[in-house]
Amino acid sequence: MLVTWCNAMQHSVTKSKSKLVKICKKMKIKRVCEFCGKEFTAQTVTKRFCSTQCTNRSYKLRKRQEFVATYILKEQQEKKDLMKSLTKEVMTVRLAAEYLSIHPVTIYRYIRSGIIRAMHLPGKTLIKRADIDHLFETLGDIPERTHEFKEAKKAELTTVKETAQRYSISFPGAYKLLKEHKIPCTTIRGKTYYSLAHVTRLFNKRERESHPEITEWYTSEEICRKYDMTLSAVYNFINENGIPSKRVKRLAYYSKHHVDVIKEKSDGPVSSDYYTVQECMSKYNFSREQVYHHLKYHNVKRIHKGKYCMFLKRDFDRIFEIPEPR
Repeated sequence: MLVTWCNAMQHSVTKSKSKLVKICKKMKIKRVCEFCGKEFTAQTVTKRFCSTQCTNRSYKLRKRQEFVATYILKEQQEKKDLMKSLTKEVMTVRLAAEYLSIHPVTIYRYIRSGIIRAMHLPGKTLIKRADIDHLFETLGDIPERTHEFKEAKKAELTTVKETAQRYSISFPGAYKLLKEHKIPCTTIRGKTYYSLAHVTRLFNKRERESHPEITEWYTSEEICRKYDMTLSAVYNFINENGIPSKRVKRLAYYSKHHVDVIKEKSDGPVSSDYYTVQECMSKYNFSREQVYHHLKYHNVKRIHKGKYCMFLKRDFDRIFEIPEPR
């Protein structure tokens, strides 16, 4: 009888809970989001935010505020402990540095030089606060610092800017040269100076090696225009043939005489038995790609003379001959 009554009561409770859940699901509660302030419809009585995004942002903001509050409390506690330590009659080196607002290394230097008296114990150095306070009464006025250096020494030095202006080169170029040749340097009042004697010897040597007998020069653009070459072809030609060159500021110049002599040897008169690519393009109304396609496809033998690619006329004409009927 008792068991039957308990089962009936449990069934009624379960049924009441399911009804309550259905009622809650149908509930529509108007709320205001605690993070963004937007009004929304909540499905439960405990919902505080309108979206998952607001929930996450609110959580991060709360954690950030907790971290800042903890950090401020910790910093205040450290300041209290430090002020309490600074009132002691005997200090360690670290506390003495905090007291004078300088680095502990400076305190050790003062101890070695005898400015501050200290007692050395195994693993610890102690200083009396009274000795530090006494320094302000015994030490005289601090002499004014002067950073003057002798004019004679300054006359023997030069800067990168002065070097660039004197020898008409760019600032980066002058800096690179001085670094590459390891010119002796020194720093005075935060400015780097180089030995003038070494700089003069370096540029005198470069001037002797820059072919003073050559008076006429080409730029790379002039070579491109005169000989119908690309810029990369010009640089390859210069490197392969060892053309004398010089650099003035940011421009490179190449010996006109050497370029003309080498190009005249390589670009001599073309034989009448050969086509050049340009002649073949004119005769057959082909593009350059079509000419090279036929040369490669039909295995036509080619020769190179200077800037010209040449091939026998009879070999190329044979490709387009109309065969005689049998």
